[in-house]
Amino acid sequence: MELPPGAVSFLNYMKIDNGEPLSMDEVKRLFDKIVETVQYCLLAGISHKDIKSENVLLFRGKSTGDLDIRLIDFGCGEMAERHWGTFTGGTPLCWSLEFIRSGSFLHAPTAVWSLGAILYHMVCRDDPFDNLASVRRAGPLFPSNITRLCRDLIMRCFEKDPWTRPSCRGILPTRG
Repeated sequence: MELPPGAVSFLNYMKIDNGEPLSMDEVKRLFDKIVETVQYCLLAGISHKDIKSENVLLFRGKSTGDLDIRLIDFGCGEMAERHWGTFTGGTPLCWSLEFIRSGSFLHAPTAVWSLGAILYHMVCRDDPFDNLASVRRAGPLFPSNITRLCRDLIMRCFEKDPWTRPSCRGILPTRG
């Protein structure tokens, strides 16, 4: 996969952003692109299994100059021929609750869990969980400046039951 010129991981972007948070419009636009990319992978039968801020590259598009994204590091990925998967790789604080509890997971709902962690990182500039015990609680703390709508979306992504967690399509805004 080609490395776009000037690309930086989302995690590093947040560090070099001089403490300035992204505007909510920029968060929405970039998060939509991340969700669409993950959805595309899942529809193609690919489960990334290590979706996190470090594995999302940000770069300026050649034609527009706008920030764009690229999902990288498919080292833990696999062809998701079954709904359920198991693995021991990846990043423990990004693992979904069901994997921590049982050692297995549903590919799409686990991807949505990881998307919730990325959105939390985008708006709170921190990781949602400090340790595996906090993942088990699946209830991160939110700074007071985070809107109710954003908190609700993140908490839907962290729904404890993978069968009731929204799909990628379910967390994207309705397009007319």
